[in-house]
Amino acid sequence: MLSEQNVSVLQAKFEQMSELDFTKSVVIPILKEMGFKSDYFGGPYEDGKDIILWKTDDFGETECGVAQVKKIRPSVSTRDDSSFSDLVNQLQQATEKTIPNLDGNK
Repeated sequence: MLSEQNVSVLQAKFEQMSELDFTKSVVIPILKEMGFKSDYFGGPYEDGKDIILWKTDDFGETECGVAQVKKIRPSVSTRDDSSFSDLVNQLQQATEKTIPNLDGNK
C-alpha cells in the first residue's frame, strides 16, 4: 500500500504530465491490465473518444466502450477551452457518435 507521501509524489507527477502523456502512460496501461485492448483515438476528429477499448466477454461477445481523459481547471466561462461546458459537449459527442472498430465496422 502506498504511503500518504508516496501518493502525494505520484499525484504531483500526474499533474505535471500532459493529457496525452497521462492517457498513453497511465490510463491505457491500466485498461490493458484490466483485460481490454485499447487504442488511442484522440485528436481533432475524436468525437469525444480519447480511447476506444474492447474485449471479448465470457459469452464470446465483444464488449466495447470509450474513455475520455481531460485535464481541466473548473471554470464557469464557456469561452475557456478547458471549461466544464466543453467537457459536457465532448461527453455528449461520445454518446451520440458510433464507435469505429479497427476492422472497419462501427
